[in-house]
Amino acid sequence: MLEPIAQIDDLITIEGYGGRVFRVDGFTYEKVHGRDYEEEDIFYDCHCVVTAEYMLGGQDDIEVVCKAANAEAYLRNYEMPAFKTLLFGQSIFTEGDDDVINPFKPIKTVAETKKPKEPTREERIDALLDERNTVGNSDDFVTVADMEAYKQRRYDEIDAQITEVNAE
Repeated sequence: MLEPIAQIDDLITIEGYGGRVFRVDGFTYEKVHGRDYEEEDIFYDCHCVVTAEYMLGGQDDIEVVCKAANAEAYLRNYEMPAFKTLLFGQSIFTEGDDDVINPFKPIKTVAETKKPKEPTREERIDALLDERNTVGNSDDFVTVADMEAYKQRRYDEIDAQITEVNAE
């Protein structure tokens, strides 16, 4: 019978995922009987210690990095290698492929980011007029003791803002 090489809470690496470390959450022993063969395998349910991404690793694909008793001490000094992130449910560890987004690296630098365009005077006045119309229909979603006084106060505030924008 095949014996598991990792136990629950052990830290492991999985072939094909670089130096990323995963914590074992559980494992499944599988024995397949066929007409002319018998096969057994162990699959480890685990998660990435940094991203918490779920992963399934076969007995032949894993390597124990640290036993559960020393896991916390190991993780204090662990620095995850750079990798590219989830794409359609698959984690892709790459070195050099620039066509996949790395979640730990900003897509654009601050210098490359464009500032949003300032609204024109007409756009600001249109927005204030829209707000003024909303105040007129606010009976359904505003609850105040004196609805008419509330509306008049809001109309006065908005009219003052419109006058201010026109003066610019």
